[in-house]
Amino acid sequence: MVMLSRLAAALFLLAISDVHQGVNQELLDLQQRLARAWTTGDRTAIEHIIAADWTVTGPDGRVSTRADVLRDAFETKVHRIAAIEIDDVQVRVFGDTAVVTGRTHGRGEYANTPYEVRIRFTDVFVRRDGRWQAVASHASLLTAAKQ
Repeated sequence: MVMLSRLAAALFLLAISDVHQGVNQELLDLQQRLARAWTTGDRTAIEHIIAADWTVTGPDGRVSTRADVLRDAFETKVHRIAAIEIDDVQVRVFGDTAVVTGRTHGRGEYANTPYEVRIRFTDVFVRRDGRWQAVASHASLLTAAKQ
């Protein structure tokens, strides 16, 4: 009986581990889809992934809303993103909330001034209506020595 209980517990832990791995991969994939959506100008995909109440704190400490960022990228076109490469991504899941951290190398143009930037990011996702949505993001500028 004890052996059967241990076997059941081990199988349960394996099932949880598989589910956890699946959620981690889902969030890793979502992060890459979001990067592609920014570079291809896929507003629909961005709006699907980023919640309406999302905010981002930039490297300069300024807080922007989803409406601010979408306006800059799609309406006034003051911000054009040419390339985004994401690596060193880590996912931590806490029930229906997840924290995704990583590093981004981005290139583009802001107010007609070209830029190339490397940042560390933290994205907070919440599972709503069966799907993950970003609700908050933070970016910290990386210096050459910390890349």
